[in-house]
Amino acid sequence: MARKFTSRFHLPGSVLGLQNDIQRFADSVTDSDITDGVLIKDVKLKSGQDNTVGHSLGRPMVGYIPVRLNADATVFDASGAGGNLSREFKVRCSADVTVTFWVF
Repeated sequence: MARKFTSRFHLPGSVLGLQNDIQRFADSVTDSDITDGVLIKDVKLKSGQDNTVGHSLGRPMVGYIPVRLNADATVFDASGAGGNLSREFKVRCSADVTVTFWVF
C-alpha cells in the first residue's frame, strides 16, 4: 500500500491553503485502488490454455497490468473461466511468454 502524505509543518495564511491542497491531492492518489497492489515477477504463461496466476493481496483484485513481457504476445483476461479473485486470476496469451504483472 502506498504511504500516506503527512504534513510536517504548520504554515501560516495562504501557504497553509497550498499545503491543504497538496494534502487533498496526495490523499486522492494514495487512496486509489491502483496504488494498493503487488508486483508479481516472472510468471510463465503458455498459449492455448488458461493460466492461473496467484496473488497475495488478501482481498479480491480489482485488476492487473502486464508491465513487462519477454516476447511479442497479447495477454488477455480469462477470469470468467472461474477462479477465486481473492487469491488468483486467469489469463490467456497469444504466445508463450514470461510476464511481470502489477495486480491491484
